[in-house]
Amino acid sequence: METFEFTRKTLASLLLSLRDNHHPTPTNVLEEAWRTKQIIINKQINVEAFHPTMLSPLLAKLTKFTPESAGLSINEIASLGNHLEFAMVTSTAIQNWVKRDVKELIGSPLHGKKYSIDQAAILFIVEDLKAILDFDSIRKVLTMIFNNPVDRSDDIIDPVHFYKCYSDIFNDLYKQDMSHELETTIKEKASEMILGLHIDNEHQEIVENILTISVLAIFSSCFQSKAKDYIKKL
Repeated sequence: METFEFTRKTLASLLLSLRDNHHPTPTNVLEEAWRTKQIIINKQINVEAFHPTMLSPLLAKLTKFTPESAGLSINEIASLGNHLEFAMVTSTAIQNWVKRDVKELIGSPLHGKKYSIDQAAILFIVEDLKAILDFDSIRKVLTMIFNNPVDRSDDIIDPVHFYKCYSDIFNDLYKQDMSHELETTIKEKASEMILGLHIDNEHQEIVENILTISVLAIFSSCFQSKAKDYIKKL
């Protein structure tokens, strides 16, 4: 069995295929993600033929879903979220969100004891936004576009399509290697400065890495501040 990380763009396509019987199918979406991952790892185009048994039990289960049966438990949402790159989703956190922090946005489970694909999408959006916003701000922002959780027809944009839109934007920018270029530039400048500080060879890498962490932390704060500036415009 092969478990792997995939992009938010992949997850958005998977959610669409589960909710709307969308083409490509869940199997097609996961196969493409799996093949892409194998090509990146193995540096070759011809990779082993894909089969759902290569997937984690949850992903294999999703390939058999129909729109009518596509409900997800909190544990399944958390497990699915943990296939995402740059994410760390826990069942405990989701429990807190649906019971308290974003209760009005999510509502009660719409598939018996399981949550709909739209409800899951909102939880994935919350997971992303909480990196830079507090829950008061998240509720303010999302209630501007998502309305009654029981009736999605009054949303300005439905949750899955919103998730797909910003996932596509991020994917288009990130695949241009902007993040890698930024990280490389920071490390190069850190290395240059270390040479001027006459730090012994044994400790140069340690100092370089901690300098890189510190600069990236400032960028994180910078982006968080800019996001809050946009909230003030709403």
